[in-house]
Amino acid sequence: MKQFRMFGGRMAVIACLVLLAASVSWARDGRDFAGYYAFSNVQEQETSVQLTLTLQIFNYSGADIKNAAIQLHETGVGAGTRGAYGTIKMFPKMRDIRVSHEFTIPPRCR
Repeated sequence: MKQFRMFGGRMAVIACLVLLAASVSWARDGRDFAGYYAFSNVQEQETSVQLTLTLQIFNYSGADIKNAAIQLHETGVGAGTRGAYGTIKMFPKMRDIRVSHEFTIPPRCR
């Protein structure tokens, strides 16, 4: 994956991964999941920035995850959800997944 490059020094996006599953044993020491991210197809427009955010996530837990959801959230007061990836039906233990999604980020988030 390409390294993230701060374009124009004005873009700060924080990806908040939320893995929700029906039958997950939550991380005991906080190290059951790891990952990388990359931005691509970045297009700065007058009123927004469009980009593709690709994630590679590793499941080092001892459990398969079913029906996981990954979302991108804003930070700060009144923070909302910027978008979501499709539901991951099965995320097997000791495996990794790659997901990509196109987001549009408004000026107040840049």
